[in-house]
Amino acid sequence: MNFQKYSKQQFDSLGRDTPAARQLADELQADVNEEIHTAVRPAFMKIIERLNAMGHNLTVYDPIVPGDITFRDEPEDGDCYLRLACDVVISAGYANTMTADEAYAEFADGAPKSDAI
Repeated sequence: MNFQKYSKQQFDSLGRDTPAARQLADELQADVNEEIHTAVRPAFMKIIERLNAMGHNLTVYDPIVPGDITFRDEPEDGDCYLRLACDVVISAGYANTMTADEAYAEFADGAPKSDAI
């Protein structure tokens, strides 16, 4: 991952609460998700192998993509036995998010006033 791309200087150069800063934060999310996936997937696959060795028949349910790994033991009779999934959420923002106190104050009345959280 190119950490220089996500330096404070780079974010500052794009301005506060700008579409360009949001785009860079989105790219950071994607890059971190990919990096985490590279580490998590082999460990998750070992767990699947060990569970299958214990009698399960876990197979991929949806295509494996960064942040979403899903297996199911679904025999031909249509029942679903064991399901095991790994869902990862990475979020990033820069100078377009509220402080925790601001967010709590905004939601105190039960209705958000913006989507900048």
